Amino acid sequence: MWKRIDTKTLCVTILLASVAMALNPGVTGLQIMMPFSTLYFHFWEIPLIIAFILMGARCGAIVALINATFLFAYFPGPSQPYYAASSVAAAACTMMGTYVGLKVISIGHKEKELSTAKTVLILTFFVLLIRLPIMPIVLYGVLVFGYGMPQWWVVNVQLPLQALYNVILMSYTVPTAYLITKGLRKNLKFKDAKDTAYAIKG
Repeated sequence: MWKRIDTKTLCVTILLASVAMALNPGVTGLQIMMPFSTLYFHFWEIPLIIAFILMGARCGAIVALINATFLFAYFPGPSQPYYAASSVAAAACTMMGTYVGLKVISIGHKEKELSTAKTVLILTFFVLLIRLPIMPIVLYGVLVFGYGMPQWWVVNVQLPLQALYNVILMSYTVPTAYLITKGLRKNLKFKDAKDTAYAIKG
């Protein structure tokens, strides 16, 4: 059973949730859209990954849910009202992939720390390994059943575009989050989150 969140962890969680909301396209004005799709390149998953690695799954989930609520209220995106829900699904995939990647690292390298580059590659690989099979199912449901788009258009155009989108998105999101997490952990003197499986050494 989860213990009560201590004051420092709560404050950092709220701060990261605030950063995630501040990175919302409706706030920053940055709305880089994937051509021929309903997908936006964004930065709000960076604070989520930081919270997950730094403080554990509970804090990562809190950041994701707060951000999804903000997305629904302030920037529901082109696939309203499903954008916030799909954001939660994507966040869950990201956290699961991060956890699996950290677990693999901890099992294979108990005594010798990997280089930052190798660690980032492993984390990105496992995040994509989870996201790429799951998120097409979510998008298919939204576009076909939610909006009645032709099945051939979704399968042959939208799903391949989403796969490319996820690769590009995670290629800058995971490395950025990991590097920031290393710095925060060192400066804030956080102990390793017990439910993230791997000690990030500063």
